[in-house]
Amino acid sequence: RRSNIERSLVQTDYLRNKLRLSVLPAFKKEVKNFEKQFRKTQNHLQESQALIDDYMALVYNLVVAEVQDGYSINVEKITELPHTEALLYELLSPFSFTNWSDVYALLNAQTGKTVFSPTHQLLRNRNELLLTERTENVSNSEYFINKNEKVINNPIHLRFIPTKKIGNIENTTIYVDAEQLTYPLKLRKWEEGDVFQPFGMKGKKKVSKFFKDEKLSLVAKEKVWLLCNQDKIVWIVNYRADDRYKVTAATKNILKITTQE
Repeated sequence: RRSNIERSLVQTDYLRNKLRLSVLPAFKKEVKNFEKQFRKTQNHLQESQALIDDYMALVYNLVVAEVQDGYSINVEKITELPHTEALLYELLSPFSFTNWSDVYALLNAQTGKTVFSPTHQLLRNRNELLLTERTENVSNSEYFINKNEKVINNPIHLRFIPTKKIGNIENTTIYVDAEQLTYPLKLRKWEEGDVFQPFGMKGKKKVSKFFKDEKLSLVAKEKVWLLCNQDKIVWIVNYRADDRYKVTAATKNILKITTQE
């Protein structure tokens, strides 16, 4: 009679032969079919992704515009397209948004409503969704500029250059009557109720109304600095000078102020 060990060895040989002759060939056949189907599925997925990429390129050109502060998504145009929420997801998922119900709600929100991701913010601004990078809140502190300072770099870059003639007047450069200035000058953020006399105009205008006429977004307005002479605005920096400090025929000393390097 066989011992338990001998019986175990016989059973092991039988199992090994069964695996070698029956199970393994069937398994290899199934694996081969699986690999073939998997490659086929992978190819279909790659083709589908290419199709999505091509379609999203068309959507991007139709509804997205690059602006100074980031990207603008036209709400009216994107809501006319089918599967609007899916399109928003495809456009915005690279920017780390996770609270998608709040993102989709911006399509019907009032101006000023904002959704944040760790890296970006999405703002409903009139008929657009404005996507910009998140920045730390800028301090509302006032920055003073003494008469002997020719260049400052904080909180923005400004150069003060005495000159004898007026060059090209641009948004980034103004020319003022130096004798009309009382130092120190002051840089500050705009506040509700601020008024100035836009260059070339006789009457005064609210800064908030000027922003509205210029169609500045809420994000753009937050970045604006005012250069002030005591309590009067000399320049809405990079936008409009105040007429009260313009160079006239009676001007003896001209000061060029510019944000250019």
